[in-house]
Amino acid sequence: MMLLRQQLRRLTVLTGRHTVRYSTISTQGTVSSSRPINVTPIFTPPVKNTTQQENPKPTQQLEIENPLVHLERARSLFANEHGLFDKIDVISRTLRNPDTPIRVGLIGSSPSLLNTILADPFASDQSWHEALTERSTEVTNIIKFSPAFESSNNEYNIPSPFLKSLGKTLEFVELSSKDTAGNDGCHIYISFQANTPFSLSKWPVYQVSDIATEDVHDIVLSKSEISSQVAYQAVKLLTESPKNATIYTDIYTRSNMTQFTKLLNKITNLENVIPRLYTSILKNLSEQNQTHSLTLDELNSRDTKVKKYISNWDQASHSEFQNVFKPYVVEYEKRELPWWKLYSRVDDIQGIFAHMLNQGLLNDSFKNYSYVKGQIDSFTSFQTGNVLDFDDLKKLEQKNELSTLKRMAIQNDLVTLQNKAGKLLMTNFLGIQLPLLLLSIPGFVIYDFSLYSMAGLASLGAVVGFNNVSKNWLKLVDQFKQDLFEKVRLALLDVNKSLYDDWSAKYEEEKEMIMKRMRLIEALKNDLGM
Repeated sequence: MMLLRQQLRRLTVLTGRHTVRYSTISTQGTVSSSRPINVTPIFTPPVKNTTQQENPKPTQQLEIENPLVHLERARSLFANEHGLFDKIDVISRTLRNPDTPIRVGLIGSSPSLLNTILADPFASDQSWHEALTERSTEVTNIIKFSPAFESSNNEYNIPSPFLKSLGKTLEFVELSSKDTAGNDGCHIYISFQANTPFSLSKWPVYQVSDIATEDVHDIVLSKSEISSQVAYQAVKLLTESPKNATIYTDIYTRSNMTQFTKLLNKITNLENVIPRLYTSILKNLSEQNQTHSLTLDELNSRDTKVKKYISNWDQASHSEFQNVFKPYVVEYEKRELPWWKLYSRVDDIQGIFAHMLNQGLLNDSFKNYSYVKGQIDSFTSFQTGNVLDFDDLKKLEQKNELSTLKRMAIQNDLVTLQNKAGKLLMTNFLGIQLPLLLLSIPGFVIYDFSLYSMAGLASLGAVVGFNNVSKNWLKLVDQFKQDLFEKVRLALLDVNKSLYDDWSAKYEEEKEMIMKRMRLIEALKNDLGM
């Protein structure tokens, strides 16, 4: 038993709807000799499976709600193309509330169409109809039923009996040439132009030809044609005087508008509206799945490619570390901070080495990391053309173990190195150089040692001090470099692991999304009985 059919049968029972024939003269029946309008809908309903029993089971409320659940899930799995989410809202609202007005979108219609079918020639107050006929044709107009006339922002609430006379409540939307996105709340569309806008063609559209002529005498129309302008001339005659009823009937019949209202009644019945709209939603989702969604084979191919990216990055980064970064650090340290420059630059050690890290810490690896991480983070199995922008890539550079290492080295390790260098100079001066200098002065002045010998003693202190500074500074720098190299090596391993972990999580996530989209489409087909 198909869930959507159950829902439709339940709605039919709730509303007790029946077919009503309509003419602009309330006492006049439809003319049986008129030929029916031949229209071809873009979407055809699914073929009914007569082998299945269709006895509704009202007690299975949870089962009946499944079509709505499936439709709502589409929001998180598919893109809102061509007004898809609007149509999901429309069908959900209609299935939940059987009294929801059926909204009909008119594409390229003549103003005389609604002027004709919405007219009430026998009404004593024609002011609302006069206001309606003065509406702008350059904007999208919405026409709804209301016991009292109101209009604002191109929305007209009018007391036209036609909007209620077909056993249902109708609403019309006259779409402007710019309003073609499909976000208009329409259940179906009737197109009066040769080329239906692409987004709107994705939904139930009926094609009708409205011949532009006011020749009420010699008009000859085929089965697929109407002439709302001719029909409007007939309505004007009847509005002027009920005595014109006979000529009105003749003209109105030859305009094919009677058959048009029959067609309108048929295509706006829930038994037609819901399956066609549901079918068009399913077709939209299926097209998106074919156009935008990867298959599992394509996902596996992408998996191989991304893992190759990560492997290549790992090899290149270790090569840059061994062949570029290490020699660069050794050369930079010897050039910028030999021990003899330490006395004049001890307060700027952090800045000097920070410049070294900012300029030379695996620059190519950083750039390649941003590319690989961008490939992972921006990847989606549902590809609509959106790509990671430059700002996002810059943010990626700040969120990896190498960036963290650089920040920590500048903020902590280099501060520690600078403090140790300052302590080394101070200890060396106070513990070696200054004592020997102070000892040589009284030796010469008080104890009558020769100037030569005391100068030699002071020089010895300076030499021993410089040698001590040189030896200990080299130890400090060597230890700093060893620690830095080891931290960089470990950071590269961590980055490589994080890339694999990130991609593994992304792969599993997208694989599940592909399966969900496939299962959802199958569920919708089952709901529709396909």
